Amino acid sequence: MASTRENKPLFEELANPAQHKSALYAEAITKSVLDEKGGARKLYAEIMRDDQVKSTWQQRTTRLTSLPYEVVAGGDAPQDQEAADFMEQQLKDVGFPLVVEKMHHGLFYGFAAAEMLWGVESGKIIIEDIKVRDKFRFQLEVGDKLTLKAAGGSGVVMPERKFWLFKAPADNDDVAHGLPLAHWLYWPCFFKRNDIRLWLLFLDKFGAPSTKGKYAPNATDAEKKMLLEAAAALRSDAAVVIPNTMELELIEAVRSASGNYDDVYDRMDAAIAKVILSQTMTTDDGASLSQAKVHEGVADAVVNSDARLLAASWNTGPGWWLTAWNFPNAKLPQLRFITEEPEDQAQAVARDQALHAMGWKLTEDKVRETYGEGYERAEAAPPAPGQPPQAAADEPLSLSEADALDIVDRFLIDELNADWAELMTPAIDPILALADGATSFDDFIGKLAATLSEMDVAKLTEHLARAAFNARLAAVAEVDGDA
Repeated sequence: MASTRENKPLFEELANPAQHKSALYAEAITKSVLDEKGGARKLYAEIMRDDQVKSTWQQRTTRLTSLPYEVVAGGDAPQDQEAADFMEQQLKDVGFPLVVEKMHHGLFYGFAAAEMLWGVESGKIIIEDIKVRDKFRFQLEVGDKLTLKAAGGSGVVMPERKFWLFKAPADNDDVAHGLPLAHWLYWPCFFKRNDIRLWLLFLDKFGAPSTKGKYAPNATDAEKKMLLEAAAALRSDAAVVIPNTMELELIEAVRSASGNYDDVYDRMDAAIAKVILSQTMTTDDGASLSQAKVHEGVADAVVNSDARLLAASWNTGPGWWLTAWNFPNAKLPQLRFITEEPEDQAQAVARDQALHAMGWKLTEDKVRETYGEGYERAEAAPPAPGQPPQAAADEPLSLSEADALDIVDRFLIDELNADWAELMTPAIDPILALADGATSFDDFIGKLAATLSEMDVAKLTEHLARAAFNARLAAVAEVDGDA
């Protein structure tokens, strides 16, 4: 049996790539197709010039920047909320959505670096500005070591807590960042450009066919030159004159004007859309409504993932630094993008009306959460002349002292004042759980029948049986008393 000492955990990092370097391994996992082509800015720019790349990337970025964001306090202490409010105000002051739009390109290029311009105001470190720098001016190594490239030199290593880094995700921690989206877009864009080039050449041949000239075997050089000039003139002139010993004819294309070039073009566009949006139907026509909704949801999931990655990079970078400097005892506030769709108001009203009909009412906090601010509970309508005032909803029903109470009356009052909520809770809880978990009103109605079997009505049934029995006894006793 192994001793306790032998089973103690090892705290050292054994497979650190910095300690066990392998040039072949590093090159294999970090080099993208763009690096093999030189990794120059013009390669990335050439990809972004593609109309489909520009359109789909713009969709992804626009959806991201349109998401509202908030800074949530890390705890319940006053200093936790103060730290969250301070950070949220800092983000508003620097125009955070515009910064997010620029930093989002880190997924396209592999990483993005933004310089944090710090300042001091009222004894606190503040953000004066966030400037997203040109990615091609830097080199990023494992461990977030950022080096500013210098002409003819090894570069200048940037200090800590100065640059916000947003990196494309990788499938392991032994690389500085994951492969950029541009890596996956290179070949579809390359094939598309060459397809267009050949397509235009084909259209040129189709619209103005090549000219073939025939001359006699004993033709002189001057006659051959004259025939060549006549063939060239035939492309631009309506007619040419040549000797009867020569012959000119047009070589026409045997295929249609489109050929298969449009198929290749469409396939490459679809590949580009799949890389950037993970779907195609928000960029192409011809899809059914149901399929388009599914693909729309896929695109939203991609953007929501981008939002979570960006928020995480902020929270573990500038957000952490800012809080540690200004609120060292506060729990770290969290930046989050609000990706949840607001609840459909019509469905919420239908659900709440159904619950009200079953004897439940919303709290004021729940009303504000569901419907927003600006609502107050309506006051009870004044009673009609000669009628008693209506009892409040939370007050037990009672009769005036002047009314004579017989046995049945007292029994009914006791039943109305009973704790019906306790009796109804086991029966209602499955329906409430279904309402909370339902994705839509149709989903709620569709699952309602199956939920009825989960309702525990044992206590309610027993109470009603006892009530019916007691009511019968009370009625019999009252009749006997009158007799």
